[in-house]
Amino acid sequence: MTNNPEKYFEDRKNIELNISRYSSYLKNNRHSDLKKRQYEECLNRHKATLRLYKECFNDFVNGKRIPG
Repeated sequence: MTNNPEKYFEDRKNIELNISRYSSYLKNNRHSDLKKRQYEECLNRHKATLRLYKECFNDFVNGKRIPG
């Protein structure tokens, strides 16, 4: 994480775009099963990262965590 709000939201946006991208890859039937498993692993990793970002943001907003 970062103490820079602009960097935080830029990173979060990129994570959300990655989730959208890998979700789209999984819906496409032209990929092999191996590729789909790899995409699913990436998707799950990005979803976990987004959960952490959201938790940190909520903790900060609620005053539970002070940056720095």
